Amino acid sequence: MEHVMTDTSGITDEVLAFLPAEICIAVGRTIELYNKQVAWCGNVANFHFKWQCAVGKSMGRKWTCTATEGMIGAHPMTLSVLDNNMTEVARVETTVKIVTAGADIPTPRKFVAIGDSLTNNKPWYQEWLNLSEATFGKPVLQFLGTRGGQFVYKHEGRSGYASKGYVTDSSYGYEGNYHLTVSCVTTPPTLKKRYSIYVTWGGYVEFEVESYDLTDGAGTIDVNRLGGGGDISASGVMTGIDAGVDGDATIAYSSAVCTTMNPFWNPATGAVDFANYSAEHGITPDEVIIYLGANELSLDPSNTVANIRTLVTAVKRDWHVPIYLVFTGYYANQDGLGFASGSVHVDIEHRRKVFNLMTALYAEFSADRELYFVPIALTMDREYNYGMVETPVNPHSTVTVPIPSDMVHPQLAGYKQMADIFYSTWLAHYEG
Repeated sequence: MEHVMTDTSGITDEVLAFLPAEICIAVGRTIELYNKQVAWCGNVANFHFKWQCAVGKSMGRKWTCTATEGMIGAHPMTLSVLDNNMTEVARVETTVKIVTAGADIPTPRKFVAIGDSLTNNKPWYQEWLNLSEATFGKPVLQFLGTRGGQFVYKHEGRSGYASKGYVTDSSYGYEGNYHLTVSCVTTPPTLKKRYSIYVTWGGYVEFEVESYDLTDGAGTIDVNRLGGGGDISASGVMTGIDAGVDGDATIAYSSAVCTTMNPFWNPATGAVDFANYSAEHGITPDEVIIYLGANELSLDPSNTVANIRTLVTAVKRDWHVPIYLVFTGYYANQDGLGFASGSVHVDIEHRRKVFNLMTALYAEFSADRELYFVPIALTMDREYNYGMVETPVNPHSTVTVPIPSDMVHPQLAGYKQMADIFYSTWLAHYEG
Protein backbone atom coordinates (compact mmCIF):
# COMPACT_ATOMS: atom_id res chain seq x y z
CA MET A 1 0.00 0.00 0.00
CA GLU A 2 1.36 3.41 -0.98
CA HIS A 3 1.96 5.72 1.94
CA VAL A 4 1.03 9.29 1.09
CA MET A 5 2.48 12.13 3.12
CA THR A 6 0.45 15.34 3.39
CA ASP A 7 2.21 18.64 3.86
CA THR A 8 0.41 20.45 6.69
CA SER A 9 3.08 23.02 7.43
CA GLY A 10 1.00 25.86 6.03
CA ILE A 11 -2.24 24.91 7.78
CA THR A 12 -3.32 26.89 10.83
CA ASP A 13 -5.67 25.15 13.26
CA GLU A 14 -9.07 26.77 13.56
CA VAL A 15 -9.79 28.17 17.02
CA LEU A 16 -13.31 29.22 17.96
CA ALA A 17 -14.42 30.71 21.27
CA PHE A 18 -17.85 31.69 22.57
CA LEU A 19 -19.40 33.40 25.56
CA PRO A 20 -22.97 34.76 25.75
CA ALA A 21 -23.55 38.40 26.65
CA GLU A 22 -23.90 37.63 30.35
CA ILE A 23 -22.92 35.02 32.91
CA CYS A 24 -25.09 35.26 36.02
CA ILE A 25 -23.95 34.18 39.48
CA ALA A 26 -26.17 34.30 42.54
CA VAL A 27 -24.57 35.27 45.83
CA GLY A 28 -23.43 32.10 47.55
CA ARG A 29 -23.15 30.10 44.32
CA THR A 30 -19.99 29.09 42.47
CA ILE A 31 -20.12 29.23 38.69
CA GLU A 32 -17.24 27.96 36.55
CA LEU A 33 -16.40 28.36 32.87
CA TYR A 34 -14.33 25.50 31.47
CA ASN A 35 -11.63 26.24 28.91
CA LYS A 36 -12.33 23.14 26.81
CA GLN A 37 -16.04 23.97 26.69
CA VAL A 38 -15.79 27.67 25.95
CA ALA A 39 -13.47 27.07 22.97
CA TRP A 40 -13.37 24.60 20.13
CA CYS A 41 -10.11 23.60 18.48
CA GLY A 42 -8.43 20.40 17.40
CA ASN A 43 -5.95 20.18 20.28
CA VAL A 44 -7.03 22.47 23.06
CA ALA A 45 -3.87 21.62 25.04
CA ASN A 46 -1.93 23.66 22.48
CA PHE A 47 -3.68 26.85 23.58
CA HIS A 48 -3.75 28.98 26.68
CA PHE A 49 -6.64 30.87 28.25
CA LYS A 50 -6.24 34.35 29.67
CA TRP A 51 -9.29 35.32 31.71
CA GLN A 52 -9.49 39.01 32.66
CA CYS A 53 -12.18 40.05 35.14
CA ALA A 54 -12.35 41.94 38.42
CA VAL A 55 -13.95 38.92 40.09
CA GLY A 56 -13.16 35.23 40.00
CA LYS A 57 -9.97 33.25 39.50
CA SER A 58 -8.20 31.94 36.42
CA MET A 59 -7.20 28.33 37.06
CA GLY A 60 -5.46 25.68 34.98
CA ARG A 61 -8.56 24.42 33.21
CA LYS A 62 -11.24 26.94 34.10
CA TRP A 63 -12.36 30.32 35.41
CA THR A 64 -14.17 30.05 38.74
CA CYS A 65 -16.09 32.53 40.88
CA THR A 66 -17.88 32.16 44.20
CA ALA A 67 -20.16 35.18 44.45
CA THR A 68 -20.30 37.28 47.61
CA GLU A 69 -22.36 40.31 48.65
CA GLY A 70 -19.38 42.58 48.04
CA MET A 71 -19.28 41.54 44.37
CA ILE A 72 -22.90 42.43 43.50
CA GLY A 73 -23.02 44.24 40.17
CA ALA A 74 -21.82 43.90 36.59
CA HIS A 75 -18.20 43.03 35.85
CA PRO A 76 -16.79 43.08 32.30
CA MET A 77 -14.84 39.98 31.32
CA THR A 78 -12.49 39.28 28.44
CA LEU A 79 -11.16 35.89 27.42
CA SER A 80 -8.10 35.77 25.19
CA VAL A 81 -7.04 32.45 23.69
CA LEU A 82 -3.29 32.39 23.06
CA ASP A 83 -1.16 30.01 21.03
CA ASN A 84 2.24 28.72 22.16
CA ASN A 85 3.87 31.91 20.87
CA MET A 86 1.53 33.98 23.07
CA THR A 87 -0.24 35.27 19.97
CA GLU A 88 -3.91 35.94 20.53
CA VAL A 89 -5.91 33.68 18.19
CA ALA A 90 -9.39 34.30 19.61
CA ARG A 91 -11.05 36.84 21.88
CA VAL A 92 -14.54 36.98 23.38
CA GLU A 93 -16.16 39.29 25.90
CA THR A 94 -19.05 39.01 28.33
CA THR A 95 -20.38 40.55 31.52
CA VAL A 96 -20.38 38.68 34.81
CA LYS A 97 -23.51 39.65 36.73
CA ILE A 98 -23.38 38.98 40.47
CA VAL A 99 -26.98 39.01 41.73
CA THR A 100 -29.02 38.51 44.87
CA ALA A 101 -32.72 38.34 45.62
CA GLY A 102 -34.70 41.48 44.96
CA ALA A 103 -38.46 41.87 45.29
CA ASP A 104 -40.47 39.34 47.27
CA ILE A 105 -42.44 36.65 45.42
CA PRO A 106 -45.99 36.66 46.88
CA THR A 107 -47.08 33.44 45.17
CA PRO A 108 -44.91 30.68 43.70
CA ARG A 109 -43.74 31.16 40.13
CA LYS A 110 -45.04 28.37 37.92
CA PHE A 111 -42.63 26.77 35.42
CA VAL A 112 -43.14 24.32 32.57
CA ALA A 113 -39.88 22.62 31.50
CA ILE A 114 -39.84 21.16 27.98
CA GLY A 115 -37.03 18.76 27.17
CA ASP A 116 -35.49 15.31 26.91
CA SER A 117 -34.08 12.92 29.53
CA LEU A 118 -32.12 15.77 31.13
CA THR A 119 -35.46 17.28 32.21
CA ASN A 120 -37.11 13.93 32.98
CA ASN A 121 -37.22 13.75 36.80
CA LYS A 122 -33.63 14.89 37.22
CA PRO A 123 -32.17 16.21 40.52
CA TRP A 124 -31.63 19.79 39.30
CA TYR A 125 -35.33 20.50 39.92
CA GLN A 126 -35.11 19.67 43.63
CA GLU A 127 -31.80 21.49 44.06
CA TRP A 128 -33.22 24.63 42.44
CA LEU A 129 -36.28 24.39 44.70
CA ASN A 130 -33.98 24.09 47.72
CA LEU A 131 -31.82 27.06 46.71
CA SER A 132 -34.78 29.35 46.08
CA GLU A 133 -36.58 28.37 49.27
CA ALA A 134 -33.43 28.99 51.31
CA THR A 135 -33.10 32.45 49.75
CA PHE A 136 -36.71 33.59 50.15
CA GLY A 137 -37.54 31.66 53.31
CA LYS A 138 -40.54 29.97 51.68
CA PRO A 139 -41.40 27.96 48.56
CA VAL A 140 -41.34 30.32 45.57
CA LEU A 141 -41.14 27.93 42.61
CA GLN A 142 -43.55 25.35 41.26
CA PHE A 143 -42.79 23.00 38.36
CA LEU A 144 -45.83 21.85 36.38
CA GLY A 145 -46.56 19.44 33.55
CA THR A 146 -48.36 16.26 32.55
CA ARG A 147 -45.44 14.08 33.65
CA GLY A 148 -43.66 13.51 36.95
CA GLY A 149 -45.83 10.96 38.74
CA GLN A 150 -45.22 11.01 42.48
CA PHE A 151 -42.52 13.68 42.34
CA VAL A 152 -43.09 17.10 43.87
CA TYR A 153 -42.08 18.58 40.54
CA LYS A 154 -43.96 17.92 37.31
CA HIS A 155 -42.50 18.50 33.88
CA GLU A 156 -42.65 17.86 30.14
CA GLY A 157 -39.36 15.97 29.85
CA ARG A 158 -39.26 12.85 27.66
CA SER A 159 -36.24 10.59 27.56
CA GLY A 160 -34.94 10.06 24.04
CA TYR A 161 -36.99 12.94 22.63
CA ALA A 162 -35.71 15.53 20.18
CA SER A 163 -37.13 18.93 19.32
CA LYS A 164 -39.04 17.52 16.32
CA GLY A 165 -41.25 15.53 18.69
CA TYR A 166 -42.60 18.71 20.26
CA VAL A 167 -43.48 20.49 17.00
CA THR A 168 -45.16 17.61 15.15
CA ASP A 169 -48.07 15.21 15.60
CA SER A 170 -45.85 12.67 17.36
CA SER A 171 -46.29 9.85 19.84
CA TYR A 172 -44.01 8.96 22.72
CA GLY A 173 -43.62 5.24 23.01
CA TYR A 174 -40.45 5.07 25.07
CA GLU A 175 -42.29 5.79 28.30
CA GLY A 176 -45.80 5.85 26.88
CA ASN A 177 -49.03 3.87 26.94
CA TYR A 178 -50.30 1.62 24.15
CA HIS A 179 -53.38 0.49 22.24
CA LEU A 180 -52.93 -3.23 21.51
CA THR A 181 -54.72 -5.38 18.92
CA VAL A 182 -55.43 -8.83 20.35
CA SER A 183 -57.22 -12.08 19.50
CA CYS A 184 -57.96 -15.43 21.12
CA VAL A 185 -58.66 -13.93 24.55
CA THR A 186 -60.53 -16.47 26.67
CA THR A 187 -61.08 -14.47 29.86
CA PRO A 188 -61.03 -10.69 29.49
CA PRO A 189 -58.66 -9.07 32.01
CA THR A 190 -59.95 -7.25 35.04
CA LEU A 191 -59.28 -3.53 34.75
CA LYS A 192 -55.94 -2.58 36.40
CA LYS A 193 -54.67 -6.15 36.08
CA ARG A 194 -50.92 -5.95 35.58
CA TYR A 195 -49.03 -7.49 32.69
CA SER A 196 -45.33 -7.64 31.86
CA ILE A 197 -44.32 -6.73 28.29
CA TYR A 198 -40.87 -6.96 26.75
CA VAL A 199 -39.44 -3.62 25.60
CA THR A 200 -36.42 -2.42 23.68
CA TRP A 201 -33.23 -2.06 25.71
CA GLY A 202 -33.67 -5.68 26.75
CA GLY A 203 -36.07 -5.90 29.65
CA TYR A 204 -39.65 -6.27 30.83
CA VAL A 205 -41.87 -3.41 31.97
CA GLU A 206 -45.12 -3.56 33.88
CA PHE A 207 -48.31 -2.23 32.33
CA GLU A 208 -51.86 -2.27 33.68
CA VAL A 209 -55.06 -2.74 31.72
CA GLU A 210 -56.92 0.55 31.41
CA SER A 211 -59.78 -0.58 29.15
CA TYR A 212 -60.65 -3.13 26.49
CA ASP A 213 -63.06 -3.62 23.62
CA LEU A 214 -63.42 -7.34 22.85
CA THR A 215 -65.89 -9.33 20.81
CA ASP A 216 -65.55 -13.12 20.84
CA GLY A 217 -62.07 -12.75 22.29
CA ALA A 218 -60.79 -10.34 19.63
CA GLY A 219 -60.40 -6.58 19.60
CA THR A 220 -58.26 -4.09 21.49
CA ILE A 221 -56.76 -3.57 24.95
CA ASP A 222 -55.41 -0.25 26.23
CA VAL A 223 -52.50 -0.58 28.66
CA ASN A 224 -50.87 2.09 30.82
CA ARG A 225 -47.18 1.91 31.70
CA LEU A 226 -46.31 1.62 35.38
CA GLY A 227 -42.60 2.35 35.05
CA GLY A 228 -39.44 1.84 33.08
CA GLY A 229 -38.46 2.97 29.62
CA GLY A 230 -38.30 1.44 26.17
CA ASP A 231 -40.62 0.99 23.19
CA ILE A 232 -42.62 -2.21 23.02
CA SER A 233 -42.33 -4.24 19.82
CA ALA A 234 -44.93 -4.15 17.07
CA SER A 235 -46.16 -7.59 18.16
CA GLY A 236 -45.53 -9.80 21.15
CA VAL A 237 -46.98 -11.34 24.29
CA MET A 238 -48.13 -9.74 27.54
CA THR A 239 -47.72 -11.96 30.61
CA GLY A 240 -49.96 -11.58 33.66
CA ILE A 241 -48.46 -10.64 37.02
CA ASP A 242 -51.43 -10.55 39.39
CA ALA A 243 -52.22 -14.13 40.36
CA GLY A 244 -55.86 -14.75 41.19
CA VAL A 245 -57.08 -11.73 39.23
CA ASP A 246 -59.38 -12.55 36.31
CA GLY A 247 -57.75 -12.44 32.90
CA ASP A 248 -55.74 -14.75 30.68
CA ALA A 249 -52.27 -15.51 31.98
CA THR A 250 -50.82 -14.55 28.60
CA ILE A 251 -52.29 -12.52 25.78
CA ALA A 252 -50.68 -12.21 22.37
CA TYR A 253 -50.95 -8.90 20.54
CA SER A 254 -50.45 -8.34 16.82
CA SER A 255 -49.99 -4.56 16.76
CA ALA A 256 -49.16 -1.79 19.21
CA VAL A 257 -49.98 1.88 18.75
CA CYS A 258 -48.62 4.41 21.20
CA THR A 259 -51.38 6.55 22.70
CA THR A 260 -49.12 8.99 24.55
CA MET A 261 -48.94 11.99 22.25
CA ASN A 262 -47.15 15.33 22.04
CA PRO A 263 -49.16 17.34 24.61
CA PHE A 264 -48.57 20.63 22.80
CA TRP A 265 -50.01 19.50 19.46
CA ASN A 266 -53.55 20.55 18.59
CA PRO A 267 -54.93 18.07 16.02
CA ALA A 268 -57.79 20.44 15.23
CA THR A 269 -55.42 23.14 14.00
CA GLY A 270 -52.48 20.95 13.00
CA ALA A 271 -50.04 23.10 14.97
CA VAL A 272 -48.28 23.62 18.28
CA ASP A 273 -50.87 25.23 20.53
CA PHE A 274 -49.98 26.11 24.12
CA ALA A 275 -53.39 27.72 24.71
CA ASN A 276 -54.99 24.37 23.89
CA TYR A 277 -52.54 22.64 26.26
CA SER A 278 -53.62 25.03 29.03
CA ALA A 279 -57.30 24.38 28.32
CA GLU A 280 -56.86 20.60 28.33
CA HIS A 281 -54.58 20.28 31.35
CA GLY A 282 -55.30 23.38 33.43
CA ILE A 283 -51.65 24.45 33.26
CA THR A 284 -50.63 28.02 32.46
CA PRO A 285 -47.03 28.83 33.47
CA ASP A 286 -45.39 32.07 34.51
CA GLU A 287 -42.11 30.97 32.90
CA VAL A 288 -40.95 28.29 30.43
CA ILE A 289 -37.73 26.29 30.17
CA ILE A 290 -36.65 24.79 26.83
CA TYR A 291 -33.85 22.26 27.31
CA LEU A 292 -33.35 20.31 24.08
CA GLY A 293 -30.59 19.22 21.73
CA ALA A 294 -28.79 16.29 23.37
CA ASN A 295 -30.54 13.69 21.20
CA GLU A 296 -30.17 15.48 17.87
CA LEU A 297 -26.65 16.89 17.75
CA SER A 298 -25.38 17.61 14.24
CA LEU A 299 -22.66 19.67 12.64
CA ASP A 300 -25.54 21.50 10.99
CA PRO A 301 -28.00 22.37 13.78
CA SER A 302 -30.42 24.30 11.56
CA ASN A 303 -33.30 21.83 11.97
CA THR A 304 -33.01 21.93 15.76
CA VAL A 305 -32.89 25.72 15.75
CA ALA A 306 -35.96 25.89 13.49
CA ASN A 307 -37.93 23.55 15.76
CA ILE A 308 -36.99 25.53 18.85
CA ARG A 309 -37.98 28.71 17.02
CA THR A 310 -41.44 27.16 16.50
CA LEU A 311 -41.71 26.50 20.23
CA VAL A 312 -40.47 29.96 21.20
CA THR A 313 -42.88 31.66 18.80
CA ALA A 314 -45.82 29.65 20.14
CA VAL A 315 -44.92 30.36 23.78
CA LYS A 316 -44.75 34.08 23.06
CA ARG A 317 -48.04 34.01 21.16
CA ASP A 318 -50.05 31.93 23.62
CA TRP A 319 -48.49 32.48 27.04
CA HIS A 320 -46.50 35.75 26.81
CA VAL A 321 -44.04 34.62 29.50
CA PRO A 322 -40.24 34.66 29.91
CA ILE A 323 -38.33 31.76 28.34
CA TYR A 324 -35.13 30.18 29.67
CA LEU A 325 -33.34 28.55 26.74
CA VAL A 326 -30.65 26.06 27.72
CA PHE A 327 -27.39 25.39 25.90
CA THR A 328 -27.34 21.60 26.32
CA GLY A 329 -24.15 20.22 27.83
CA TYR A 330 -21.26 18.33 26.32
CA TYR A 331 -21.21 14.56 26.66
CA ALA A 332 -18.40 12.84 28.56
CA ASN A 333 -14.84 12.66 27.19
CA GLN A 334 -13.67 10.17 24.54
CA ASP A 335 -13.28 7.38 27.10
CA GLY A 336 -16.85 7.96 28.21
CA LEU A 337 -18.09 8.19 24.63
CA GLY A 338 -16.43 4.92 23.73
CA PHE A 339 -17.40 3.14 26.96
CA ALA A 340 -21.08 4.00 26.46
CA SER A 341 -21.51 3.90 22.68
CA GLY A 342 -18.68 1.91 21.11
CA SER A 343 -17.37 3.72 18.04
CA VAL A 344 -20.37 5.97 17.41
CA HIS A 345 -18.81 9.21 18.65
CA VAL A 346 -15.49 10.97 18.10
CA ASP A 347 -14.81 13.62 20.71
CA ILE A 348 -13.53 16.35 18.39
CA GLU A 349 -16.65 16.06 16.23
CA HIS A 350 -18.99 15.82 19.21
CA ARG A 351 -17.55 18.98 20.74
CA ARG A 352 -18.03 20.82 17.45
CA LYS A 353 -21.66 19.70 17.27
CA VAL A 354 -22.39 21.07 20.74
CA PHE A 355 -20.47 24.25 19.98
CA ASN A 356 -22.34 24.74 16.68
CA LEU A 357 -25.74 24.26 18.33
CA MET A 358 -24.89 26.66 21.14
CA THR A 359 -23.68 29.42 18.83
CA ALA A 360 -26.54 28.90 16.36
CA LEU A 361 -29.13 29.21 19.13
CA TYR A 362 -27.43 32.36 20.36
CA ALA A 363 -27.40 33.87 16.88
CA GLU A 364 -31.08 33.06 16.42
CA PHE A 365 -32.43 34.22 19.77
CA SER A 366 -30.02 36.75 21.29
CA ALA A 367 -32.19 39.67 20.17
CA ASP A 368 -35.39 38.20 21.63
CA ARG A 369 -36.74 40.11 24.60
CA GLU A 370 -37.62 38.07 27.69
CA LEU A 371 -35.56 35.11 26.49
CA TYR A 372 -32.61 34.23 28.69
CA PHE A 373 -29.83 31.74 28.00
CA VAL A 374 -28.83 29.13 30.58
CA PRO A 375 -25.26 28.18 29.55
CA ILE A 376 -25.04 24.64 30.91
CA ALA A 377 -22.70 23.74 28.02
CA LEU A 378 -20.13 26.14 29.47
CA THR A 379 -20.69 25.65 33.20
CA MET A 380 -21.27 21.90 33.76
CA ASP A 381 -17.94 20.11 34.19
CA ARG A 382 -17.93 17.40 31.51
CA GLU A 383 -14.50 16.16 32.59
CA TYR A 384 -15.43 14.99 36.09
CA ASN A 385 -19.22 14.89 36.38
CA TYR A 386 -20.02 11.68 34.53
CA GLY A 387 -18.94 9.28 37.24
CA MET A 388 -15.88 7.07 37.14
CA VAL A 389 -15.37 3.32 36.88
CA GLU A 390 -11.87 2.02 37.57
CA THR A 391 -11.02 0.06 34.42
CA PRO A 392 -7.87 -2.01 33.61
CA VAL A 393 -5.60 -0.28 31.12
CA ASN A 394 -5.46 -3.57 29.18
CA PRO A 395 -6.98 -7.06 29.61
CA HIS A 396 -4.02 -8.47 31.56
CA SER A 397 -3.01 -5.51 33.69
CA THR A 398 -3.83 -4.80 37.33
CA VAL A 399 -3.31 -1.09 36.67
CA THR A 400 -6.59 0.78 36.33
CA VAL A 401 -7.68 4.19 35.10
CA PRO A 402 -10.99 5.97 35.78
CA ILE A 403 -13.46 5.83 32.86
CA PRO A 404 -16.73 7.82 32.85
CA SER A 405 -19.66 5.55 33.66
CA ASP A 406 -22.22 7.50 31.62
CA MET A 407 -22.03 9.47 28.42
CA VAL A 408 -25.01 11.83 28.61
CA HIS A 409 -26.38 11.83 32.16
CA PRO A 410 -24.08 13.26 34.84
CA GLN A 411 -23.83 12.25 38.47
CA LEU A 412 -25.43 14.36 41.21
CA ALA A 413 -22.58 16.91 41.13
CA GLY A 414 -23.42 17.67 37.51
CA TYR A 415 -27.10 18.22 38.24
CA LYS A 416 -26.20 20.49 41.14
CA GLN A 417 -24.06 22.57 38.78
CA MET A 418 -27.06 22.78 36.46
CA ALA A 419 -29.19 24.01 39.35
CA ASP A 420 -26.59 26.65 40.23
CA ILE A 421 -26.72 28.23 36.77
CA PHE A 422 -30.51 27.82 36.43
CA TYR A 423 -31.01 29.51 39.80
CA SER A 424 -28.47 32.26 39.13
CA THR A 425 -29.89 33.11 35.70
CA TRP A 426 -33.45 33.10 37.01
CA LEU A 427 -32.55 35.25 40.03
CA ALA A 428 -31.05 37.84 37.69
CA HIS A 429 -34.30 38.16 35.72
CA TYR A 430 -37.31 37.13 37.80
CA GLU A 431 -40.12 39.53 38.57
CA GLY A 432 -41.62 39.44 42.03
